[in-house]
Amino acid sequence: MSTAAVPNFFLYGEAPRVDSARFLHLEALDDRTRPSEWTIRPHAHTGLNHLFFITQGSGEVRIEAKALPFAAPAVFVIPAGVIHAFAFEAESAGSVLTISGPYLAEVAGRDPALTAVFAQPAVLDARPEAEAVAYGLSRLGRELTWAAPAHEVAVESCLLGLLVASLRLIARSTPQDRPSAGRQAELTARFRGLIEQRYREHPRLETYARDLGVSVSQLRSACLKSAGAPPLRLIHERLMLEARRLLIYTSLTVAQVAYSLGYDDPAHFSRGFTQHAGCSPRAFREREMSR
Repeated sequence: MSTAAVPNFFLYGEAPRVDSARFLHLEALDDRTRPSEWTIRPHAHTGLNHLFFITQGSGEVRIEAKALPFAAPAVFVIPAGVIHAFAFEAESAGSVLTISGPYLAEVAGRDPALTAVFAQPAVLDARPEAEAVAYGLSRLGRELTWAAPAHEVAVESCLLGLLVASLRLIARSTPQDRPSAGRQAELTARFRGLIEQRYREHPRLETYARDLGVSVSQLRSACLKSAGAPPLRLIHERLMLEARRLLIYTSLTVAQVAYSLGYDDPAHFSRGFTQHAGCSPRAFREREMSR
């Protein structure tokens, strides 16, 4: 392993680049999986979110350190920055929609509830909304190939329909005592955005709340309602996610991992990781490397 073990692509196999803030791309699953013999190795995308719709086939999707089986019809939600990989059954089929972070924020701004779609990765049974997703992708594919009147509005309409269908799939898979909608979902999404920027700095919760323009109690209430967890747990989970990534995909020592995550004391990091994962960082790495 090396510290650059996980490649960061624009689209899979393409070097990172700066593109339009309104970047949107739709392609057939076959376009990149067939040349790769139906296997996509671990990688991530900075600033790009993916929505996969699998209409035929089965396989396994790996999201961070978790491997999940799937069978068509299925929808995968892969937020920007999440490490993911696939092993598809030969001749699997479907579509891959890629949308930039700024464009997603713009479209999702029509209803704060839509920010929950890419709040976390998900592998979903698409059957309850398969018709709506298929119709939305078909319309979007047509709109992206021509410049008819009101083209941009039509594209946005298709995107909104796809986000709504995805949100409803997520809602079906979420315990009913953990609703996620409205202003509290929007606040939680903004909080996650700040966590993403600052988790290595370990700011106090009061600092997060101040920069979000709310009280600590308001932030706690929003996180509990829309994410089912208090804000400190969301911060800790993001730190531990990055720790797992570094332990699996790099050759950094445990102490180096701790320092890279902003810990002053590697022992403090190790205790927190052990409590979170149920084993020490070293044991976790050995277990994952043996798989």
